[in-house]
Parts: sequence; structure tokens; C-alpha cells
Amino acid sequence: VFKPSPAIGPLGVTFVGQKIGKREQFVSYIKSKGMNVEAFGQGWNNGRVSLPKMVEIFSSSKINLNFVQIPFIEIRKIHKIIAKLFITKSAGKFVLEVGNFKDNVSSLLAKRSLMIKGRNFEVPACGGFLLTGYADNLKDYYVPGKEIVVFENLDDLVDKCRYYLEHEDERGRIARAGYERTIAEHTYEHRFREIFRQLELE
Repeated sequence: VFKPSPAIGPLGVTFVGQKIGKREQFVSYIKSKGMNVEAFGQGWNNGRVSLPKMVEIFSSSKINLNFVQIPFIEIRKIHKIIAKLFITKSAGKFVLEVGNFKDNVSSLLAKRSLMIKGRNFEVPACGGFLLTGYADNLKDYYVPGKEIVVFENLDDLVDKCRYYLEHEDERGRIARAGYERTIAEHTYEHRFREIFRQLELE
């Protein structure tokens, strides 16, 4: 059933994640513009939270932030790369190919981009409104502006926080659409089914 959890009361703008990289700088900048942001996780004043608490935060927050800053392998290509570079099919059987391990790893690391994080799926799955930085191929999973909202830079982030805090109905429609898309297409069952399909195990 789609509804925010009332257990911890309504929250405004929140971020859940470790205090690493430029995250403190990002949160400080938002606060310097007069926005109140509550951050949870290792290193923040609020500290780490349990999984049930994290779910409550995602579902109760008006806006859940996601910062994308770590280059990594495109998530939608991981299973394809593994299947093509490390697994071959010989005489009807799948064989792990390690003879060209060095070349395989080099090819894998060459395909780097901004990483789609679990939070991109977890927040909508909890019925939460997600305001995220752009990650490569994110639009293949969600429609920006309709199922999630993407910010381009910190000033754009602040502007969109203010806008969606003031437009509750629109924020709710986007959160609901994101939830419905996630349940329909982006559960772990869907992800594993796609991996098996790429490996021709279905």
C-alpha cells in the first residue's frame, strides 16, 4: 500500500549515507542557502540508522537527496560485460574464461561513468520523493520530472528543493509514479531475471 510512514513524523529535506567525499560540502552549501537538511549515517551528528529507520526516513521525508559523484561501471552493463568477457559457451556448457584476465579487467575499468546507486531505487520503492544528481543511463530506469527529479548543480538543487517543498501535490504525484515504476520494473526479482536472461539461463 502506498503511503508515507507516520512513525517518525513528517521530515523535510533529508540525506541518508556516510559522510564521505564532498557530501558534507554539499549539505553545508544547501544549509547556507537557508534550507534545513537532516543527514543520517556514519559521520553525521544524527549517526547511523537501522534499516527499518532508513525506510521510515525515505517514506516520511518530503524530499530525499541523492548525491552522485563516484565514477564507476554503468550498472546496466555489468551483467553484459561479465557475460561477454568472462563467460563463454562451449559444447552447450558455460565456461569461465580467465586466460585473458588482465585484458578483461582493463576493458571493464575503461567503461566508467557516474554510478547509479541503490538509493535511486530504494527511495521510490519506499514511496519517497527522490531528488538526485544525474547518473549515466538513469533515464533508462525512471522518467525525470515524472517519476524522480534530477538536479544539474547545487544551485539547481536548492531551487528544486524550494519548489517541491511548496508544491506538495506535484511532489506527491512524482513520488507515487516513482513507486509504481519501481514495483513494476525494478525489484531484485527483475534485476536477477535480467542477469539470467543475459547469461541465457532462462
